[in-house]
Amino acid sequence: MPVPSESLSRLRTQLCSRENADRVATRVCEETMSAVSVLRTDFPLQPFRVMASRDVAAPMTAMIEHELVIL
Repeated sequence: MPVPSESLSRLRTQLCSRENADRVATRVCEETMSAVSVLRTDFPLQPFRVMASRDVAAPMTAMIEHELVIL
């Protein structure tokens, strides 16, 4: 069941943001020293999902926003 974005609190909106997903992905990538992907979802309470790139398989590859890799 979709949740209207105007019904979300300011903190929830911040936690659900792309910027927050990027921060989480960066920290996970640095901690694990492995590639991490940020995926876009259709779920309003989790519009972005951070996953280890090795765990992303088709059809989820179509949802990848970007991938972080330690060089």
